[in-house]
Amino acid sequence: MIRLNATWKINFLILIISLFSLTTYGQFEKQNSESTEFYGTNISENLNGLVQNRTVISGQYQLDRRTFEVGILVNEFSNMSGFVFKHRYFINKSKQTEGFNPELHSVRPHLFYRFVYNNQMPEHYLRQPISSGEVSFELPGNSMHTINTIEHYLGIGVEIDVLNNIYINTSVSGGFYFFKDNQEAVHTEDQLLPEASNGFVFNASTGIGFHF
Repeated sequence: MIRLNATWKINFLILIISLFSLTTYGQFEKQNSESTEFYGTNISENLNGLVQNRTVISGQYQLDRRTFEVGILVNEFSNMSGFVFKHRYFINKSKQTEGFNPELHSVRPHLFYRFVYNNQMPEHYLRQPISSGEVSFELPGNSMHTINTIEHYLGIGVEIDVLNNIYINTSVSGGFYFFKDNQEAVHTEDQLLPEASNGFVFNASTGIGFHF
């Protein structure tokens, strides 16, 4: 069972507000064009160069070639660790006078940007230690050593239909991460600052989705 605390209630609220905002935006755009509109949901497993056991569960709104997706990160289906925003652009050819309809293409290649935010994620989900802090803060006995990350990715992917409205989604991407450790610290001149670093990272994803 997924454990929810106050932090994740806030993240869940952000998710709901984001989906509502995207839907409102889509309705406004639809009034001014002949755009095709779809909703969907998907779940995917990620092989990531920074974090282990990353699963993404998300909802999406699609307007023509653009898909706006907001989801949550789940580690081993037992601990929510953050949220994801993803924006895709499909590159299938179609007539200029027609809106893009995903149901007319069984294979749909796309380009995408993805933003990932991990908040207070347990350290053992890191693929390898990257902290080199010179000082460790003393944590209460019932506290857990956690980290925060912000990640930006650019990538390519493809959706392949397998059944009516059900598709496989796979993608590869590379990006840049910012990392902060809430226990380790370093001395900078006369200041004691949280350990922070950045670097490049890859991500490969495979999952299943559904249009409705």
